[in-house]
Amino acid sequence: MMHFGCTICGRCCQGLRLPLSAVEAIDWIDHGGVVEILCDAGPDVDATDATAEYRRARAFSGCSGAMPIQVSLLLTASFSGPCPNLQSDFTCRRYEARPAACRIYPAEINPARRLDPAEKLCPPDAWSQDHPLWLDQEGLPGSAALSVALNRSRSSAIEDAPVKARLAVLLDIDRVALANEGFVIFRLDQHRLRDALVEAMRKPAAATEIAWRFMTNRDATAALIRSSGALAEPSTSDDEVEYLPFFPADAA
Repeated sequence: MMHFGCTICGRCCQGLRLPLSAVEAIDWIDHGGVVEILCDAGPDVDATDATAEYRRARAFSGCSGAMPIQVSLLLTASFSGPCPNLQSDFTCRRYEARPAACRIYPAEINPARRLDPAEKLCPPDAWSQDHPLWLDQEGLPGSAALSVALNRSRSSAIEDAPVKARLAVLLDIDRVALANEGFVIFRLDQHRLRDALVEAMRKPAAATEIAWRFMTNRDATAALIRSSGALAEPSTSDDEVEYLPFFPADAA
């Protein structure tokens, strides 16, 4: 059982890549924000646990060389420093229209992941027993509002998978990081991205015929990928594409 109450400290509104649904991404761009696309993928294998099952549900099918893969594209509102909607008193300028990720924080969108206050940015007094019940003894939402927001957020992540499959085709996105090793980040012209989102929502796809390529900064990973019949290339960065690694690069 866990209690929580927002202290309006503003810590969770600083320097983020905030997950967005396709609809939220269009709205974010329309209000002057910047949306990036984070991409990773893994082998297309049967889910063995709840985490893998959820990941598979929000991914779409693709192929890298001879290897079938599951591709995940994450739309994110990206900003360094304060969120563009954060006001001087740490309240939100667009509170009623804020993204689902803001509405559910600090809950976890992944239903298999347990909430750990130590991993959150909220101060200790946010978890006081004086605050409303946030999660019950089974880890379920303590209020109807949180339950609705969580269900909506999780459903959108799954329902957007075919939209993102079509989006990759429209935007010529064909590079991914290996899941759990990093992300490939695409920073595209925002007008082009918005138009592609609208088109992808109009005509989504369940899979793509893209020849996906894995980017990595580790020779052992590249060798493993190639041994599986997939395509791998060294990580590079330019104005539109950046490789964000979770591990140090191999020594030169």
